[in-house]
Amino acid sequence: MDDLEGIEGLFVEVFGKERPKGSYSWLFHDGLHKGISVVAEAQGEIVGHAGTIARMLNYGEQEVLMGTSVDAMTHPLWQKRGVNKLLSERLIQENLEAGVGLYGGFSNENSSHAAIKHQGRLSFGPVPLLIRPLKIMTRPWRILSSPPDPLESQGIEWPKDLDDFCASLNFRGVGTVRSSAYLRWRYQRPGGAFYLVEQRNQGNLQGIGVLGLRIKGGLKLGFVMEILSNSEEKNARSKVLQALIDQAKELGCDGLCAIAYRGTELRKTYTRSAFIPTWPRLVGEHLEFSVRTLNPALSEEFLSSKAWHLTWGDSDLV
Repeated sequence: MDDLEGIEGLFVEVFGKERPKGSYSWLFHDGLHKGISVVAEAQGEIVGHAGTIARMLNYGEQEVLMGTSVDAMTHPLWQKRGVNKLLSERLIQENLEAGVGLYGGFSNENSSHAAIKHQGRLSFGPVPLLIRPLKIMTRPWRILSSPPDPLESQGIEWPKDLDDFCASLNFRGVGTVRSSAYLRWRYQRPGGAFYLVEQRNQGNLQGIGVLGLRIKGGLKLGFVMEILSNSEEKNARSKVLQALIDQAKELGCDGLCAIAYRGTELRKTYTRSAFIPTWPRLVGEHLEFSVRTLNPALSEEFLSSKAWHLTWGDSDLV
């Protein structure tokens, strides 16, 4: 059986629907660094899959390649039979051989236990979900009714000065290197609906934000995918966030969702703009973020939730 055909068939068995065409290639072949994909077979059929996509992280002057866990799935008939454990061991070994220094990512309530037990990842705890209500939400029980569905695909037309802007970024904490090449890849996701906002001063690009859209149980929700600024102005990031709020309102969103752990600068930015904590089911699942160092020389800051600059753009959920 062709591996790609088998993996896509497994996806349908596990999640009950097909994903947009080209999703596997986007994850594992189209990025700046080639991803790693491993499968488990039984009787000629693929019954398990696990993978990582590689992202470059930095913390001050320190850079490290991170293997971000994606596409972990086991056929329902083969769950709780050791498949996930075997895949995890193989995946970590291949990441070590590829020079990956940090391993981890987001997991849901079905996979968090295995991520911590079988992969030795340190959990930062549940990912704190924040929302800025934009409309009066009637019939709130709608948010419990169904998994999110993609909207009509919407790509981004990037500004000509994106390269210069990305080269000037320098934010505190641990975060993905937001190069122009990375952003162009990330927001070409098949089936994605993304919108760009810009913050300029006298024509100079000083901030950008990316808004992702999903429909969840009848609610139209916006997601803060990126919130970036190269300005030293005190409220520069807040201005980008306000532009995202305005864009979400213009698109008719019921709410704008963000993620940020307590003690981070992003969390402070969101709370100043009237974002409030909300329950995980708003986005369909309970999420955790966890990491494991594969390079013992890495700074301890990589294992602190307060050091991380995380947005929805760091996940593969939107």
